[in-house]
Amino acid sequence: MTMFPEADVPVVQLSLHHSLDPAYHANIAQTLAPLLKENVLFIGSGGLVHNRHEFVRFGGSVLTPDAWAADFEELVVETLARDANDGGNAERLAELYRHPSFRQAHPTSEHFLPLVFMSAMGSEYEQINTGFQWKNLSMAAFRFWSA
Repeated sequence: MTMFPEADVPVVQLSLHHSLDPAYHANIAQTLAPLLKENVLFIGSGGLVHNRHEFVRFGGSVLTPDAWAADFEELVVETLARDANDGGNAERLAELYRHPSFRQAHPTSEHFLPLVFMSAMGSEYEQINTGFQWKNLSMAAFRFWSA
């Protein structure tokens, strides 16, 4: 309602599968991707980097991000930018699950999976927000759209 206060916008919630397998979710995204051409809006929410066990809850955005968090965020942004918009981003993002820093950046993967899902739709994208809160909570956000 905040985004479209005058519109009658149907909403369908898609749940994450208990396996949290990125390839499984990428396949669902690719199946649903044709709906983008029918002006269906998909919103994926999660966190690019977050480790709540290592948050510093006071200081907000004035704290310098943890080096490991900033490095992992940079790795994700570079992964998205590599051969941007060729439809292979979901596979490259899924490869990050095996990166040595992944478990520190994501003790559980359900907050990273929406990015894999959205990138699997083969859409173009742009980064629309940056910054960190609490030393390792990335506020990076991306907008994807149909080419």
